[in-house]
Amino acid sequence: MRRLDCLLAVLFALLAVKGAASVTLFKVEVPDFKRVGESATLLCNYSLADGEGLYSVKWYKDNEEFYRYVPRSRPAMHSYKVEGVEVQRHFSNNYNVHLQSLNLRSSGLYRCEVSAEAPSFSSVNGEGRMEVVYLPKHDPLMDGGGVVYAMGDLVSINCTSSKSFPPAEMRWYINNHPVSGDNVIHFEPVVHKHGLVTIRTGLRFEAMEHHFVNGRMTVKCTSNVSLRKPENPFQQNVPSLDSKWVMMDFLGGASGVSASPALLLASLLLLLHLLFSHRVQ
Repeated sequence: MRRLDCLLAVLFALLAVKGAASVTLFKVEVPDFKRVGESATLLCNYSLADGEGLYSVKWYKDNEEFYRYVPRSRPAMHSYKVEGVEVQRHFSNNYNVHLQSLNLRSSGLYRCEVSAEAPSFSSVNGEGRMEVVYLPKHDPLMDGGGVVYAMGDLVSINCTSSKSFPPAEMRWYINNHPVSGDNVIHFEPVVHKHGLVTIRTGLRFEAMEHHFVNGRMTVKCTSNVSLRKPENPFQQNVPSLDSKWVMMDFLGGASGVSASPALLLASLLLLLHLLFSHRVQ
């Protein structure tokens, strides 16, 4: 009995080795990211051993089958309804599957599975992740703040990103030096239709002498969109998909004196009046 078991084990092992060599998967190509509205071509590059026939090529998104190619079927191609996936069959075959009209729900893990015919029925599979993004159409908007600040004044400025997905990462700079910690206020993100997100942050600090260079202070707000995962802020070498910024200059006044925009406007009007009167004389 033991001898029979050993023979069966050897036979199954030989079949497994033969099956493993029946089909070879060279690579699976899935775009890292695409923009909303674009199309994408997924590639499954494989080879069959001599004498082996192709049984099927199947594609899955997040473990849901959306496309299969079975050469012995008529028609050979079949596509199935999966959220975020729209197959363009005219450009698809046993190696490529073409997706069109991508949207945010098209993001996910795509897997290709290739199977050989009998008697081996061996199969191989590979996968890749694609993220579909919506990049900001406009620069961030900065609002609030005065024109001239005296030493000790509270500087209060807000910055709002253009809607995007993934959400933008907002950063503040004073005279090109990054600002963080308690000086940065994070407001609740605004989620729009279709999952697009607007990010709003604030900058709060007391104007000090070192903030001004030759009487001028430059405040900059940047909006950066990348594929960095919020749950993993320590990701390295994450490429930026989009980077925009807005910048404002402020003047420094005397200590204890704060000039409001209305006061500056009144002073400007008075200066223009004096110049005009001088010309008339």
